[in-house]
Amino acid sequence: MSDIYTPPPRTAYYLAQAFYMPSDKGDHWAIAFSGKSAVLVASALSVIVTLCFAFFWKIICFYALLFTGTGSRRRYVAMVTLWNSGDALPALLRLLQYTFKCYPHKVKSPQETKDAAESKKERDGLWSDFVYGLSLCLICFAVWGGSVAMSTVTSWLVSIGSVAPVNPDVLFYPQVPGQAPVLQLKDFGLRAPGIMRSLGSVEAAKVTLRSRVNITRVPLGAVLNPNTNATDFLEELYYDYNLTGVELGLRSGNDLGLGVKGYCRTEYDWYRPNESTSDSERYHLWNNKDQPWSMVLSEAAIARAPTAAFQLPSTYLDPQQGGPPKDSNFSYAVIVSSVHRTSITEGSDPWYNTELRGNLNISRPYNAKFWMRRARPILSCWEQMRWSYKGVNVSSIQELRNQPDWDMPDVLLRVLEATFFAGPMIFRLGNASGDSALRSRTTSPNGVIDASISSIESDMERLVLASFVASRNIFVDATMFGGSDQNYPNVFRAGNGQAEPGSGHFVVSSPDIQTFSLTGIVTLAAILVFLVALEMLLMLLIRLHRGNIGDNKWWSRFHVLDAVQLFRCLYEDKPYGKAYNGWNCDWPVPKTVIEDENGKTRPIGPDLCTLTRCHRHNYCLGHIEVDRRLVEAEKSETVNREMLRSNQRSLM
Repeated sequence: MSDIYTPPPRTAYYLAQAFYMPSDKGDHWAIAFSGKSAVLVASALSVIVTLCFAFFWKIICFYALLFTGTGSRRRYVAMVTLWNSGDALPALLRLLQYTFKCYPHKVKSPQETKDAAESKKERDGLWSDFVYGLSLCLICFAVWGGSVAMSTVTSWLVSIGSVAPVNPDVLFYPQVPGQAPVLQLKDFGLRAPGIMRSLGSVEAAKVTLRSRVNITRVPLGAVLNPNTNATDFLEELYYDYNLTGVELGLRSGNDLGLGVKGYCRTEYDWYRPNESTSDSERYHLWNNKDQPWSMVLSEAAIARAPTAAFQLPSTYLDPQQGGPPKDSNFSYAVIVSSVHRTSITEGSDPWYNTELRGNLNISRPYNAKFWMRRARPILSCWEQMRWSYKGVNVSSIQELRNQPDWDMPDVLLRVLEATFFAGPMIFRLGNASGDSALRSRTTSPNGVIDASISSIESDMERLVLASFVASRNIFVDATMFGGSDQNYPNVFRAGNGQAEPGSGHFVVSSPDIQTFSLTGIVTLAAILVFLVALEMLLMLLIRLHRGNIGDNKWWSRFHVLDAVQLFRCLYEDKPYGKAYNGWNCDWPVPKTVIEDENGKTRPIGPDLCTLTRCHRHNYCLGHIEVDRRLVEAEKSETVNREMLRSNQRSLM
């Protein structure tokens, strides 16, 4: 469906609506958006993935802090780095340095340490910290790499096509016409645009389509044509292709199949030289004198490029003679009017076998000196359409209704019946395309062709490929008639004027549609909700245990190793003194106004900290220190309070 030449109109399908998208592996729960909206959806999915990995990282940090190992300062360096990293990439960069520094070194002599046993203990601790750091580095890299990769490819993984559910209100498909000529002419006119779109698709995407259709030419050798006393060639042509209900766009269509096989051969015996004249040629199709065919050779006719006509046996039109075949095995004839059409080059193909032009006094474009010989063969063909459902072959479309577990809406089956009622698709396509049926005609601007590159094979290849496209786009064409009001009986319209039940059980494709797996989107959202809930639960547990963590308890590390808490420790009297200027350990930020022992509030003193260079090591970039003025102010405040208390005691 991707190479259709003209996309359906915007009113033909629904967007932002859940539906089931057909596929070879069963229907997928999906949702479709326009091209612009799809960009926003893809961006939102990338954000969801990024948030998932962010919360996943916080959960990993929580569980990593459970393993304190020896409880050494080295181990706590890694734990502080991890807990305050915020993201996997910063943690990875810092932990790589930590892991490198913790790589165990070999002690050369006992004099390098005060105690050899202590040295061994230190090396064991280094090994433990090295393995801890290396493990965290691998986890960090996996989380960071997964986040970058998944946020990039998630939208591609969730994107599953370019189809959308059809809007049943705009569908139109002509019913099988009656015997009235006006109805047949109307039906022909309604279907012709779809045929031309199929031919356009062949020209636009021939390479893609050619892999889906098998066409084999079998030359049978040269023969002497008694009607022209010249050498001609016998040929056979085999073709076949297969379609599934999924390719037709049908929901639950993976059980439906269509196999088409065809065969053609050149027929020289149908020519009737005794009934032909200098101005016309006469044939009896299938050697049936009751089905004659004439070609006019007037100057006006031969000035045109070759044309083609398609005919069915006359017995198909007479119910008393059997009518159309019940097994969908149709015979048809391809009649090409190429006699005396001019060419700039010589050709030897049965349809385009040339000779020197008889009357050179009549000018032709490009001064063409050749024209096609008389008594060109007609192509006698048959085509077998074999339908199947769940692997069971049936001889006709009508028999599909009798299959067990048949669940396709009846209106869609009637569309197929209305399509193939008059014969194979190639027959309808060949007649509807008119002068455009032959490739040789499409390359001729003024009636003159190049016979050296024209052939039965190239002409039939184009028609067979177009038949494949037209068969595949049957239901898409139902959106292309310009609305349901065509003043003609509509298969999709019920007696009450509403769409028949099941009319919308297929999808259409367009380059402006982007289809996403709704299962994938819901799964991503569910993962995000789960990770957020788990993170909130862990944070709630940490908060609930703040009041009873005690010394060196299990829950204390999640509070103690927080960067703000470590920074606040600069303002504590060591080892367990009170906080400077009112920054208590249960406050996330210092207060600007504090309450003294008498219940009175006052502003704090200088609230500054300084960044100073290191005077001991040249490679150190500096330290953070408590501002001296803040320390002196705190000491002065303490002295004043003590003097006040002393004076009060002396007065008593």
